[in-house]
Amino acid sequence: MAPAWRLFLSIIILTLPPVLPGADADAVSTVSNVAVQSGRSVTIPCHYDRKYEKHVKYWCWGKNWNFCRIVVRTDSPKVKGETSITDDPDNHVFTVTMAKLKTEDSGYYWCAVEIRNNLTPDKRKYLYLSVTAGTPGLWVDQQEVTGVEGGCVSVQCHYNESSSMKKWCRAEGSCVEVNSNKSERAEIKDDLFKNVFNVTMRELNREDAGWYWCAAGELQIPVHINVTEETTTPTVTRLVLMTSEALLLLVVAVAVVIWRLWKKHGESAQANARAREGGTNELTTVHPEEEVTYSTVLCQSCTAQSSCKIHSRGQPRD
Repeated sequence: MAPAWRLFLSIIILTLPPVLPGADADAVSTVSNVAVQSGRSVTIPCHYDRKYEKHVKYWCWGKNWNFCRIVVRTDSPKVKGETSITDDPDNHVFTVTMAKLKTEDSGYYWCAVEIRNNLTPDKRKYLYLSVTAGTPGLWVDQQEVTGVEGGCVSVQCHYNESSSMKKWCRAEGSCVEVNSNKSERAEIKDDLFKNVFNVTMRELNREDAGWYWCAAGELQIPVHINVTEETTTPTVTRLVLMTSEALLLLVVAVAVVIWRLWKKHGESAQANARAREGGTNELTTVHPEEEVTYSTVLCQSCTAQSSCKIHSRGQPRD
């Protein structure tokens, strides 16, 4: 009879629901239903209570918790195949990234925190991942978006079912429905013709950084928003560029002046040479303070008593 009892107990265990209610159900939280197209990747955030910062976290695959297979852990292995895990204890969240997904990767997965106490089970939360051959029921262009303090970010959430309820939710926080005025800084507009609702978050501050998700019906897709400090780098860059341009113009101006002075000097030398060849002495004087005006003195003889004619030519100043 013993084998029959074991078979009976096995059947009961296998037919149990994925999760059994517990007293510490909120110790771990995550999305509940995610759809991804085959060949793409997805990152799942798993949030946990701050008291588990130093605990080992892991990602487990299988519908029944008691028989799920551990894929990756924050101690080892952190990477297995196309799946990796990263812990962020400062923000009390660990993330699991699965790349190059295949349809056979569909199934139940568990975000879990190891307790290491035989009397206390590990804390966990399950989700269902559906890998589809075609376009999934809900998807975003990118799961990582970056904005600047005081600025804004925009997220496009694409869906298939126009009749489903659309929401924008903050992880471990509240949700804002489409066309709702609940939030002054988050605006959600639904485009029924394109099957996409746009989320715009304005006046960003550092506290806005973190995980959110788009929701349409029972599907969710996580989105992480980064908020960086506003820097003066663009202004400094513009000042450097303006200074460089000013220096370049100054160099060009100096080069033009030198070229003109050199040209006048050459013309004066040629004129003096021609004068000596013609029996006259031509003296050309260039005054440094008058860059564009010069005078030529012609003497009929080389004696001090000779009469001179002064011919002046000039050009307008630059």
